[in-house]
Amino acid sequence: MASKLLKSGGIAIIISLFIGIAVFIYFFFRLGPRALSLISQNFDYRYIFLFFVFSFLGFVFATLRARIILQAYGKKVNFFLLLKQIISGYAVSYITPSARFGGEPVRIYMLKKEAGVDYKIGTASVLMDKFVEILGVMLFGLIGVIMFVFAPKLAFNTKIFVATGILIILMILSVFYWRCVSGKGSISSLFRLFLLHKIPRLSKFIRFIKDVEKKMSHFFIEHKKAFIKSILVYAVYLIFTIIQMKFLLLGLGTNVSVIVLIVSLTFLGIAEVIPVPAALGFLEAGQSAVFSLFAKGGSLGFAVSVFLRISAIIFVALGFVFLSHFGWKTIGKMLQKVFNISEKEME
Repeated sequence: MASKLLKSGGIAIIISLFIGIAVFIYFFFRLGPRALSLISQNFDYRYIFLFFVFSFLGFVFATLRARIILQAYGKKVNFFLLLKQIISGYAVSYITPSARFGGEPVRIYMLKKEAGVDYKIGTASVLMDKFVEILGVMLFGLIGVIMFVFAPKLAFNTKIFVATGILIILMILSVFYWRCVSGKGSISSLFRLFLLHKIPRLSKFIRFIKDVEKKMSHFFIEHKKAFIKSILVYAVYLIFTIIQMKFLLLGLGTNVSVIVLIVSLTFLGIAEVIPVPAALGFLEAGQSAVFSLFAKGGSLGFAVSVFLRISAIIFVALGFVFLSHFGWKTIGKMLQKVFNISEKEME
């Protein structure tokens, strides 16, 4: 049964990748030549350099956020070691079907092997970190959607669809928070809902998840200051992200309003959750659509996506360099290693 699921999952990834490639090729041939011409004519290395500096600062803020959460659990991890783990997790996420998810088990594994953080606390801290990130993205996205809704050239159905999607995710996060605080759990409840708790092989893992949920509940109740601090750090990160995009566009010879920057970043966030590895094609489509919508031209949007992708590839490469000391066979087995924890380690 498991092999069949794995096989079907692999087929789904391959299909989504081919769709992404097809979308990318379409936009490349339609807008690529003009985008490359725009880059060559307007390229300003000073602003582009600052764009890459702020790209790196994004990981610094992500590390600060993760460190605040770990300290609340009584775990002090070296900042640069944690930065390395954040970049490594990002690298793995980027090549999975969703560019924002997938690297979390790798971070948990690295926390255990490099910093001695046990799997339960490591899992709880990474899930809390991801909760804060998603909450921040959704609130920021809601602002973007509000601005987006008032765009005159956009179809009303599209506005409703995007706004509804954001609101549904915010509701899910609210339910997740409420169940954590009340001690009812969310992940373990899903296992029970789908009767997965009756599978003997998963029984130990479900007990492990329940312990993780208790630690998350404890964090929400006993460490409110750390929770607020982590949200504030993410808010500062979002401000720096807007500045980063500003530098990128100035480096391409264009000055745009904050509204355009926020909508552009909102579309970037949407592209990153579409189940296509590296958001291939959909990153280019989203940015091209945004800048066409605001009468800046689809070719500018494609040029923006080129630099966003270059920045991502640099950090993906760096992340796999950091992971390489585990050995490539170990990297391939990391996900299995995290979720098939030995009985001794679970105690």
